[in-house]
Amino acid sequence: MISKEMPAENQVNHQEFEHRTKRIVSNSFMLFLRIFFITIINLYSVKYVLKGLGIDDYGVYNAVSGIVLTSSFVILVLSTSIQRFYSFAFGKKDQSLIANLFSASCNIIILLSFVILLLLETIGLWYVNCKLNVPIDRIDAVNYVYQFATLAFIFTLLLVPFTALIFSHEDMGIYAALSCVDYGFRFIVAVLIAVSPIDRLVFYSAGLLVIAVIMFLSYALITPLKYKECRYKFIKDKQIYKDLLSFSGWTMYGALAGTGMIQGSILILNSFFGTFANAAFAVANQLYNAFSSLSNSIVLSFRPAMIRAYAEDNSKYLQGLFYLNNKVILYLTACVAIPLFFEMEFILTHWLSEITPEMVIYSQLFIVYAVLIVMHNPITTMVQSTGKIKKYQLLVQTITLLSLPLAIILFELNFPSYYMFISIIVCCVVAHVFRLYCLKGLFVDFSVLKYLKTIILPGIIIVSLTSLAVWLQYCNISNEIVRFFSICISSPMLVLLLAFGLGLSNYERKTLVNFIKKKTNGRWHT
Repeated sequence: MISKEMPAENQVNHQEFEHRTKRIVSNSFMLFLRIFFITIINLYSVKYVLKGLGIDDYGVYNAVSGIVLTSSFVILVLSTSIQRFYSFAFGKKDQSLIANLFSASCNIIILLSFVILLLLETIGLWYVNCKLNVPIDRIDAVNYVYQFATLAFIFTLLLVPFTALIFSHEDMGIYAALSCVDYGFRFIVAVLIAVSPIDRLVFYSAGLLVIAVIMFLSYALITPLKYKECRYKFIKDKQIYKDLLSFSGWTMYGALAGTGMIQGSILILNSFFGTFANAAFAVANQLYNAFSSLSNSIVLSFRPAMIRAYAEDNSKYLQGLFYLNNKVILYLTACVAIPLFFEMEFILTHWLSEITPEMVIYSQLFIVYAVLIVMHNPITTMVQSTGKIKKYQLLVQTITLLSLPLAIILFELNFPSYYMFISIIVCCVVAHVFRLYCLKGLFVDFSVLKYLKTIILPGIIIVSLTSLAVWLQYCNISNEIVRFFSICISSPMLVLLLAFGLGLSNYERKTLVNFIKKKTNGRWHT
């Protein structure tokens, strides 16, 4: 993809290539186990939270916390930006730069925390008390929830320098373990709601704050012990701050668009349809978060390696990672998305004690959006590796943000609430076209035609054939339990078989077969 030839001294030899690829596979496996554990825990947690709070208070909680989480794009921005510079410095093997980046990022985040806290305690607090559509008799509890959610967000923001350093070291075991502890605590709080001696809504939000404090202390104590560059010192070098803030500024615009589609949707639905729509959205959003976490775990495994490959000027390895990342993301998410889409009503019925039709259709459309949006990650990583992100963010994220005014127009015309997701999906598809245009502009050897032939076209065929097979089972198997297990087993198997035959190149098929044979024999050969 990079037009110039790779210098011989920067070539990654076969042994190093094998070692790096093995590490990516290992990290992907660790993160998959993390997501599997978190998904199970999260699904049960939501069940207990919804049961303990009730639909009304659950909708209230998500509407209130949604105000705070409109700032959550900052976490994504800073984490992505800092990790990009960490990984680039690792590629250049510059340990002193890594140490300076850590200290500079700490300074930036501490200052930003004060700014966000000021905004949330002024504009945000005014919106909660004067504009938010919540029952008047719950206003005292709403204010407690808002304050606890604000503090929990600040502690989560302070984690960014530590988690970014872990990602850049490609040491996903620590991150996976601490994440499982985090969600384990969340489950305990969810179960304890039913026996809370105080207002249940206040108890739940206070519990999440305590967990946020515990997780911050855990990261702040563990990472300095493991990484020598994780030592704070005052940094005066203005160029480091300039580079971080410049990259963060344009990344922030992109993250704002993504967060705006989620948190902005909460506010729009609340304005037009009230807290019942918020409760349905919250349930769908939990499934979306669990699903997107699976796909993002794959991205986390590839991103540091792709940025390092660019820093090393290793174009061949970078190109291989790009196409491999696209295929792994598409086919693994399809394995999960297709049965989820068709059996959504069955899953929600057996997951929650009370569901609404909106919960089902919101969740189905959220899954469609999740598959579409995850496909942009390899492209975004490629663009971010260059550091030239201004045009990319301005163009594609402006298109993304158009989903909100489009939804408002549709609601003013009396379209049903699920058209919120229709507008998001349409804008997401259009934005992806422009992502490819931007990638072509940065990497002259990138072929849009090859991308369509090797990723998009096979993906459409594989997803369509599998969906047809699943639909036939859905229509012809009357027993719900038998149908559910039949679809959940056959759908992933069919996706993987079709992907092996239609989605992989001859070289990839041969490599995969050899890899399975060697691992089955308990060996890793050259």
